[in-house]
Amino acid sequence: MNQCEKPKPKYKCYLKGKSPVLFTFIDDAQGSNLLSTNKQILQLCLRHRHQGQFPPPRGGAVDMSMLVSTQTFRSNGGFNKATRKNSTSLILFVTKDLSELKQIAEAFSGETAVENFMNL
Repeated sequence: MNQCEKPKPKYKCYLKGKSPVLFTFIDDAQGSNLLSTNKQILQLCLRHRHQGQFPPPRGGAVDMSMLVSTQTFRSNGGFNKATRKNSTSLILFVTKDLSELKQIAEAFSGETAVENFMNL
């Protein structure tokens, strides 16, 4: 009969009760329904910081970071508007499409003014 043992943490901080940190990477999903119409992925993108509540005294949620790589910021089958609006970080490579660049600047205008963004 198979017997499983509980995994032992590699780092000491996890022995002291620190929760694990999860990382989700979605790559090359452009044109699929995954980012545009999938309600479960949308909820995960919007609520991942609030999922998996721990009981007191620790409290809080499971730590999770999400990274989505895509070739276009706005398109049919691309990022859902709610997901775009709730993004907190952006890695942007060279683009020659000034209209898309302006849309990205406007989406992140809460972080920096559009003029400042365009000058970067």
